[in-house]
Amino acid sequence: MPYSRTSLVVAWARMRPRPGLGRLTATGIVVAAVMSGAAFGSTTTKFLNTGRVEQAIEHTALAERKMKIVVRCPARVEQRKGLTFACTTVVDGATTRFVVTQLNNAGDVHYRAAG
Repeated sequence: MPYSRTSLVVAWARMRPRPGLGRLTATGIVVAAVMSGAAFGSTTTKFLNTGRVEQAIEHTALAERKMKIVVRCPARVEQRKGLTFACTTVVDGATTRFVVTQLNNAGDVHYRAAG
């Protein structure tokens, strides 16, 4: 159910911080609703399936380097051509960073080990 700007502001103003969580938690709830497009009837943002990116990098490492690794990418990355983000893995105590660039708005990516 979409919320009007007024109802969100009123809801935020009525929130009382819970002991130990602080005011930032209450603010974060409102910001998340706004950013998700649930409020104000804005268009829906598409997010990249970063789990599939993790799997692709892991598969490449196994196929090309015979290395079994575990890759971690950010959970929510907007699906947008040209957007770049980083994924990481730890092998033998050393962290390796992968730079991932989105090639189009359909979710195709290119990745490479940084450095």
